[in-house]
Amino acid sequence: MSAQNNGGPAFPVLARDPWKQLHTEDDKGMTLRDWFAGQAVAAILSRTDMMIKISDRPAMCATAYEIADAMLAERTKGGGS
Repeated sequence: MSAQNNGGPAFPVLARDPWKQLHTEDDKGMTLRDWFAGQAVAAILSRTDMMIKISDRPAMCATAYEIADAMLAERTKGGGS
C-alpha cells in the first residue's frame, strides 16, 4: 500500500530558533491536504441552503478530504497551473 499523498507542508518556511539551528521536519505545520480539506469544509458550510446535522458532520468531513485528495491528484497531473 502506498503512503497517503498529503501534498507536503501547506506553508513551508525555513524557520530558525534563537540558536540559529534549523527546525526539524516535525515543525512544518499542517499539510496541504489538511488545508485543502479545511477550505472545502468552509465552502460547504458557507452554503445557506445546506443545513448540516450533527449526524451528517462525519460525512461532510469525509467529503472534504475526498475533495482534497482529488485536488492533490489533479495538482500531481499538472492541471492546477
